[in-house]
Amino acid sequence: MTSLPRYLVFLAFAFSLGSAAKTGVPQETQSSPYTYVDPKVGYLPLPLVKTEVHKVVANETVYKVTYSFGQFGERLTPSVVESPQVHLTVFGGSLGFGEGVNDNETILFHLVKNNPKVMPYNFAFRGQGPNSFLARLEFTNVLKDMSPTKGTFVYLHAPFHYRRAYGYSNVIGLWGRNTPHYEITDTGELRYSGLFSESKPYLTQFYSWFAQLDLVQRLGLYFPIFAEGRARDLTCRIIARIEELIKRDQPQSQLIVVTLPRQSHAELPRCLTDGTHVHHDLRKSYPPHDLERMEIPLDGHYNPWGNQVLGDTIRPLLGEIQ
Repeated sequence: MTSLPRYLVFLAFAFSLGSAAKTGVPQETQSSPYTYVDPKVGYLPLPLVKTEVHKVVANETVYKVTYSFGQFGERLTPSVVESPQVHLTVFGGSLGFGEGVNDNETILFHLVKNNPKVMPYNFAFRGQGPNSFLARLEFTNVLKDMSPTKGTFVYLHAPFHYRRAYGYSNVIGLWGRNTPHYEITDTGELRYSGLFSESKPYLTQFYSWFAQLDLVQRLGLYFPIFAEGRARDLTCRIIARIEELIKRDQPQSQLIVVTLPRQSHAELPRCLTDGTHVHHDLRKSYPPHDLERMEIPLDGHYNPWGNQVLGDTIRPLLGEIQ
């Protein structure tokens, strides 16, 4: 293998200068590991694990919380469920997961609180997009094994999730190398191609180098460019496949997509705006000063109060299950 040209080595070194000296870099410790890589589904939480997570920025504690996981690797949600008649299942990324808050402070907790007839399942997880949940449905029996098998699935969608589904450099190069890669074939079929690290090994290596350059992070650069349309179309195909599998294995269940208040002016995938799916857009539901109060300082995820506000907003949108 030939070595990189000297000017590329110099550029990499120059761009990386200062990254080691940056102050305020977040540091996270955990009382026990809670993630692993499934060969098909990719990056997932470990089942039946409880861990305390401590995040520090510039020697200041940002949060110190507990994450608990159930038999399917779902985040456990304390509830008063006694004789469940339906389930309420959420999926998405860290906002739906409840990063930075305790088990009884997530959006899902506030959706099901004081309701003994609803079984909560939280399959959202940090860094994930709809592609991760689709792989979970395709390569596990969770749709048949969860109980009850009737209820509502809520995709807690963020406008940037299309980048996770498509495999942008600022995702694959930082945390998403072991997430599922779906693509649309020349014949128009949605195809699972493995994890990004397996299906695109050289591109993944390049993205891992590129995305971690200090200058790239400062300027917010990413690849590919001019791919937003294709990426959003792929996201729609993934959501459609998720709904198809739900209807196949749980005919009495429904899918609802809720866009959380992020990037209020960003374009959404067309299937969320043309009536293809039941969709509620919360991005303009709160004034800017409230949105700021809803976030964890030095972090950006929703704080306990923010999750309560969101839960109280979303609950009436779910219809008859409540």
